[in-house]
Amino acid sequence: MTVDESSLNPNLINVLYLFYSPLMEQDRIVEALSGAPAWAKVGLTMPSEKMRQRAALEIANCIVDVLERPPVVTDRNQLALPL
Repeated sequence: MTVDESSLNPNLINVLYLFYSPLMEQDRIVEALSGAPAWAKVGLTMPSEKMRQRAALEIANCIVDVLERPPVVTDRNQLALPL
């Protein structure tokens, strides 16, 4: 499906770009890797093939979990209210 960009609001185009920006995805992958369990990170270096596969699967699951969550977009014009 293609979208004719001339029919879209320019602000909408900016928002869509923000959601699908490769740099944003890169940041989210970094977040996922940083939050992955330590055993999985260390497990990638183990001599056992079975352990390396289990560790890789765990890290892949962490990445998928983060990428499936919608990105948090904060509006700089919105004041944060203390709870």
